[in-house]
Amino acid sequence: MTSVKITFKDIIAYTFSNYKTVLLIATLMLVISALGYISENRSDIISPIATILLDILIFIEVGYGAEIIRTSYLGHDTPPKLTNIWELIKKDLREL
Repeated sequence: MTSVKITFKDIIAYTFSNYKTVLLIATLMLVISALGYISENRSDIISPIATILLDILIFIEVGYGAEIIRTSYLGHDTPPKLTNIWELIKKDLREL
């Protein structure tokens, strides 16, 4: 097994090579945090709705993370585009 030397500069370059996707994922994670807070602190009908939305958004985020790992393993040096959200949800449900 060979080792690869990755520098901090490489990490920053990879992350911001597709800044639109980075902003979208960051916003998605912010919404996940807000929905998690709402679902824990509300006891009315909003709590189950927030929980369902939270689960769907987590499937999207985890599916995209798995896609990053898969494309990196295949040797790509740029993050994958976030194009087919339903496919990410289906892939994540299959893996779950």
